[in-house]
Amino acid sequence: MGHDNPFVTGKAVWQVGHKNSGLGLKTAFVSKEANKVTEAVSHIRGNKNSKVYHLPAGCPSYDRVSPKNVVNFKSEQEAISAGYRKAGNCS
Repeated sequence: MGHDNPFVTGKAVWQVGHKNSGLGLKTAFVSKEANKVTEAVSHIRGNKNSKVYHLPAGCPSYDRVSPKNVVNFKSEQEAISAGYRKAGNCS
């Protein structure tokens, strides 16, 4: 089909020092059932050791949670219900 995008064709090339950009964390899509625009869920990242959660935007420590300690939540309410509190450095 002539796609030049390596992510569409499956030909992504990763290099040493690659940093995730966070692009694509939030997207809009049309719900087939309700035929309305809904915002896709961003992953809220919790730290299972500290019981603190971080938002993908506005929380500078979001990318600093050790992968072995990450707990993903679909909403802030889900994190709070699980006993987590919002990181103090989130704006």
